[in-house]
Amino acid sequence: KFVDVVLAARSEIVADKPILVMQEANGHDYDGNPDSDPFMMGLTPVEQYRAEYLLGIPLLVHDADTPQQTAFKSHFANLVVPVGSVGTVLLDGAQVQSSLFAPIGDSGYSGAQIPLTVGNHRFSAGAPIGVSIYGFHEADSYGFNGGFAMSDLPGAALSIAPVQSTQETGTQRCVVGTVRTSSGE
Repeated sequence: KFVDVVLAARSEIVADKPILVMQEANGHDYDGNPDSDPFMMGLTPVEQYRAEYLLGIPLLVHDADTPQQTAFKSHFANLVVPVGSVGTVLLDGAQVQSSLFAPIGDSGYSGAQIPLTVGNHRFSAGAPIGVSIYGFHEADSYGFNGGFAMSDLPGAALSIAPVQSTQETGTQRCVVGTVRTSSGE
């Protein structure tokens, strides 16, 4: 079943069966804001939140019409944190102001939108949290979830090949990650 809902406020989504939740950003034609473009990112279920994330914020937008590359105009992190852990959230070692957080309904979680700068950022907290990263530029945007933990998924096993590898800086290397359930699927 597919459901498409426009949410205007922080919202809790509850289901009695496994679901996939995607978040979409509207394009500039939707609200007339030229500093936007559509993107879609998967949201991480609370069972897969992590207590720490290291994430990179992109610098450049490539414009196919010109040889120039320009910086994205704005970058943000959306944080979802257990209410009791709001005061433990750190961004690059500095405490995130508790006043930035607001409750998400009666879920027991609070959410915050944090402006970011280009570069690497470390998020950590005293409990597992959710992190989504996104940014905007003229007719361009990006969005991705900060990651997810699989260690607490019953019967799940992750294998990566090759197990060990050395790679020269500035070059690419592919690895294969395989997730299997206890039944081998």
